[in-house]
Amino acid sequence: MMIDCLDEMNLESMSDVMKSCYPGIADEINGAAIIKWLCEHTDEELLVADKCSEQLLKETGDDEDMNMDMMNDMMTCVEEKMG
Repeated sequence: MMIDCLDEMNLESMSDVMKSCYPGIADEINGAAIIKWLCEHTDEELLVADKCSEQLLKETGDDEDMNMDMMNDMMTCVEEKMG
């Protein structure tokens, strides 16, 4: 379900940030690539990557809006798929 929801989201705006902060993530950012990266890395590596992405988003001024939009999109999708 999570992969499906990630695939339905517009992740293009996050592509550069994810490639910069999540080392080794696939060239094409999609649900499967994100889940694969999460499974292959430690919680500590995830925290470092998340902090990196937060910093890059703050530098562009997109941090709060983009994070809220993504969370809302994910919650809506999961709720719809759960029926």
